[in-house]
Amino acid sequence: MVHGGANYDDIYSVVQTTDGGYATVGETHSFGPANCNMNLTKYTSYGILSWSKTWVGTGSEWSNSFVQTSDGGFAITGGTNSYGAGVCDMFLAKYTSNGTLSWTKTWGGTGDDGGLSLFQASDGGFVIGGYTDSYGAGDYDMLFAKFTSNGIIKNCSSPMCQSPTATVTTPTATTTSPSVTVINSPFTPTTIIAP
Repeated sequence: MVHGGANYDDIYSVVQTTDGGYATVGETHSFGPANCNMNLTKYTSYGILSWSKTWVGTGSEWSNSFVQTSDGGFAITGGTNSYGAGVCDMFLAKYTSNGTLSWTKTWGGTGDDGGLSLFQASDGGFVIGGYTDSYGAGDYDMLFAKFTSNGIIKNCSSPMCQSPTATVTTPTATTTSPSVTVINSPFTPTTIIAP
């Protein structure tokens, strides 16, 4: 399956969903008002597009990691230039199983901050690993943040922790099933014996 539009579109992460289908996150330059928009897409077990949601703002949004949550929805992390306190802030977005945005949170300061890895903890909260240029001892430092199931970091003060109002669109993407030619490579392996 190929899913996209006229411009650059990609997938950063894929999970198999509890219904046997698949979900992907990435970025799209084809759908949405900004140059780069975060995209969450759900497919059936046969690879048929069920729905696609694009999280957009006035700047750029991209996702690096996501999970299917214990309630069947999705939690996503990445970076946003549109919302937050700085150049780029880490975001955590929670969607329902049908792609409806439940809430979004950002974390960051005046520098460049982003989420790279995400999992749901046994208490239902979320743990994000990433980077921060706003806080720490040097140029870029490691970021490790623990959120509640509602996206709250306990005792996190503003403007570091925020709840932006993001715009979510449902793009009509072009889905194609390209014919791929598979050939046997003429490559012949050789054994090299070290002296």
